[in-house]
Amino acid sequence: MQLDEPLLPAVLLGRVPTASGFGTLRVVEPTPAVDQLRVVVDALTSVQAIPIAHCCAAEPPVGLFVEAGARAISVDATVLTGRDDDAIGSAVEAGVGIFLGLVPSLDVDPLPRVGEIVAPAQRLWSRLGFAPEQLTRDVVVTPTCGLAGSSPSWPRTAYRMCREAARVLYEQPQENS
Repeated sequence: MQLDEPLLPAVLLGRVPTASGFGTLRVVEPTPAVDQLRVVVDALTSVQAIPIAHCCAAEPPVGLFVEAGARAISVDATVLTGRDDDAIGSAVEAGVGIFLGLVPSLDVDPLPRVGEIVAPAQRLWSRLGFAPEQLTRDVVVTPTCGLAGSSPSWPRTAYRMCREAARVLYEQPQENS
């Protein structure tokens, strides 16, 4: 079961606007956020569901999701930076699966080459220092976010691109230099 939390980074930083737009809601501290997420994660786990936390925003709170008990984390690889590396590396080392958003969620023309699609995953894995052959063991290739805003035909294209990208990562986990 995917828990969709795209606004959580803004909530934790106090950047969510009030209804009037003249101010922002107060900061939510990490501990209460973890506690509330853990309630949901525990409920899912109690019915044998696998909780997956999704955040396609920049600076996803990976560590918070792991602490709350998520079994996998889904992030948009195209917005990750080196600041996210430690949390993602720790999640991988803890056995948490990574759903890495590499394929555009909305229609694009022309279609990116598969080498362009897999490059963020290869760079991330290289920065983390994990063995290249671990990449496809620990990572699932996904669209960067949901497909609701795409055309009716795009999901088929996006998932075909995910399969192609996963195949390339399996066959060639290291980036060509």
